[in-house]
Amino acid sequence: MYDWSLVTIPTTLKKLKLYRTYLSWSYLDIIAELPNLEVLKLMFKACRGDEWDPNVSVFTQLKLLLIEVNSLKSWKATNDNFPVLERLVLRSGYHLKKIPIEFADINTLQLIELDSCLPILAVSAARIQHEQQDLGNDPVDVRIITSRCGNN
Repeated sequence: MYDWSLVTIPTTLKKLKLYRTYLSWSYLDIIAELPNLEVLKLMFKACRGDEWDPNVSVFTQLKLLLIEVNSLKSWKATNDNFPVLERLVLRSGYHLKKIPIEFADINTLQLIELDSCLPILAVSAARIQHEQQDLGNDPVDVRIITSRCGNN
């Protein structure tokens, strides 16, 4: 197993794509400290484990978060973890059953895209959309794509 504590990431980095890195979800707390990170793409098996519970980590500039093909079952993030998130893209998430409802409190959230995910995840996205409307915000656009089912 690779010792990720030896890796240094430039603090000026704006975009990061991880692929087959098998990081523990808790390592994302370190990535959250990157002050200029705007785009984070967690591709095929970027993270391992079935729970992501960011502690006090805040992705201060993150606008796009893509999570693809993973074993994530439980996600306990809050709006404080992603204060300026604009786009959330979940692909081939065959285990995750809900998006944290606190995402409804992210005023900047414009799009939730679900591609080849569990149908119950669409219900979760719709709840966020409804909550945003109730708060008087422009509701998030929810897009559901099922055409690539099984293809990664």
